[in-house]
Amino acid sequence: KSRAEQTNIFVKEISFAVKDFLLNDTDLTQRKNVYFVFLIRNPHHSVISFYKKQQKVCSDVESKTFSNIIGYKQHYEVFTHIKQNATNAPYVVLSEDLYTSPKETLAKLCDFLKLPFKETALQWSSLSDDFLGETWHEIKPKHIMHTWHDDAIKSSGFKKPTNYKLDDKGTPTFEEIANAEHRKICMSVYAESLQFYTKILLAMHN
Repeated sequence: KSRAEQTNIFVKEISFAVKDFLLNDTDLTQRKNVYFVFLIRNPHHSVISFYKKQQKVCSDVESKTFSNIIGYKQHYEVFTHIKQNATNAPYVVLSEDLYTSPKETLAKLCDFLKLPFKETALQWSSLSDDFLGETWHEIKPKHIMHTWHDDAIKSSGFKKPTNYKLDDKGTPTFEEIANAEHRKICMSVYAESLQFYTKILLAMHN
């Protein structure tokens, strides 16, 4: 608390891990100096990207657990709770906007947070294989951290991620996933996640 009175504090968390805490801490959500920013990504990209990372640390893919970790349902539940109960309305950043129009997207976010926009926020120094996560206050073991966050660790700016394949109707094919059973699970998780992703997009304008 004392540190928050002296400087801005940014906390990044994933939805399934923070849901129970936020839904039961009305004091935090109703503080005038606390703002909630939701970064969301097209679930087509999220499901495949997460699956590829998951295979490096755990070969098991179970539908319910995978859906929970992907977290769109929890994302929507937290978003709805914040919208209904927080002093400051939630703000949504689409990852697609962040890498296609980084300057404009960050400038709008800074305006929402009442912070000055700095051009230097668009570029940063990449980190080495020896990075241990100290400046991130990261608690994961080094090998796990580099497995999940290697792209971020080695990045120096916002860039467009991998494109995944669509059929002629624009529907994801998930052909990038060779294991047929895993592909079926990923398609199911995508369909579920898409419902909540769409609800958040609609709620942004209501």
